Amino acid sequence: MKPFFGIDITEDKDNETINGDEFVVAKTADEEAQALEEAVDEANELVKKSELPRALRVIRFFSGALALIAIVAIFKAISGYDGVTLAEGYKNAPWIFWTGGGCLLLWLALTIVGSAKEKEVVESEAAKKAVSELDEAVENVYEILEVPEDAENVDILAFNYKLKDGEPVPKERPFAMTTFFNIDLKVFSDGEYLYLTTAGEKYAFALSSMKAIYTVKKRILIPDWNKDTPPNKGEYKPYKMAFNNLECVSLKNYHILVLEREGEEWGIWFPCYELPVFEKLTGLSAQEGEYEPESDEE
Repeated sequence: MKPFFGIDITEDKDNETINGDEFVVAKTADEEAQALEEAVDEANELVKKSELPRALRVIRFFSGALALIAIVAIFKAISGYDGVTLAEGYKNAPWIFWTGGGCLLLWLALTIVGSAKEKEVVESEAAKKAVSELDEAVENVYEILEVPEDAENVDILAFNYKLKDGEPVPKERPFAMTTFFNIDLKVFSDGEYLYLTTAGEKYAFALSSMKAIYTVKKRILIPDWNKDTPPNKGEYKPYKMAFNNLECVSLKNYHILVLEREGEEWGIWFPCYELPVFEKLTGLSAQEGEYEPESDEE
């Protein structure tokens, strides 16, 4: 099976070619693509301006961590079986109180300054202009690619893989926190084709070529959360997802939409929380225990 948006590193570990060009039916013109890229760059520059310098962000992180350690140590001391009072604890180790208090004040100060800076940039005329230009550029691209206004956003899983006995085995990416990464696309159907659209390309998949949706009961991590509702709230609560200590989202399973093109079997990997969208648009229901690919994911 060939993964859509997969990168085959079986023969070339440095390969960066993403599978799927065979399904492209429309592309954004160079002018619109450049306008979108410039709008994105401008928005990214504003995001950088809204943040504290990297050195101060590092100091804020470590001061907060040290303050937390000191608070936990003090709490354990005064709540232990020895019955140490707060005054006795201070007498025994005053440096913990001074260090913890100082770190806490530093963390609070940097947090306040950072929030004020972010608010100043976000509410500036330059930010409003950048957001407006970015929205306009995205709308122009989707209009050119004929994406309906009611098209939904959906996450697709992309990953590096190696072939083993003809099947793709997801592999960890160098310096990445996760094996899989989720890409936000627009999805819709005209009754004949399922369309997935990025800001640059429109992919079409014949509904008649689709064979099944498999459920893979393996826990994976994704690095980003692209939805407005948190992963443990609202419609996403039943999937029992959660952020880990690296702010990655942990999923209990994922799915593969299997289809055929010119005699070759393809798969579209997607997270568990997108199943209702794919079932609605394809008319297929997820199967369990049919496909169990190997994986490096813990």
